[in-house]
Amino acid sequence: MEKPVEQKYRRLTDIEHCLLRPGMYIGSVKPHEGNIFILNEKNKFQKTKSTYNPAFLKLFDEIISNSVDEHKRNKKLNKIDVSINTETSTITIRDNGGIPVELHSEYQEWIPEFIFSNLRTGANFNDEEERLGAGTNGVGSTLTNIFSKEFKVTTADGKKEF
Repeated sequence: MEKPVEQKYRRLTDIEHCLLRPGMYIGSVKPHEGNIFILNEKNKFQKTKSTYNPAFLKLFDEIISNSVDEHKRNKKLNKIDVSINTETSTITIRDNGGIPVELHSEYQEWIPEFIFSNLRTGANFNDEEERLGAGTNGVGSTLTNIFSKEFKVTTADGKKEF
């Protein structure tokens, strides 16, 4: 007996699709063995054979790239700090930029929430402007958010804090 069309055809939300098909968005989630650079006890990078998750590295690259891209647009952003706490399994990315703390008039969402919580959102969609950064699809920071157990954003624009 054939399944009813309601069971055969499905619509997934963006988040459901990302979680069910991570390879399409962030690459392989399976452990990979290879030679990669790892920070050693002397604070020097050393090429070491290791097992790692390529998707995790992609997410880390995506969120760092956001700060780098913002620096290219805003020269006042001149500091990016990365801290990794292996005891709590947390990574903190902090920069001295500032995302506008404004309500988007069309979508009625605060800009920080808008760009970090929705796929296909961002400031790089004007194809008539020169591309200044790595981000072009509006998915990087949102994917990092989707695949994180916890994702916090704090920003201030000089007038308001979010």
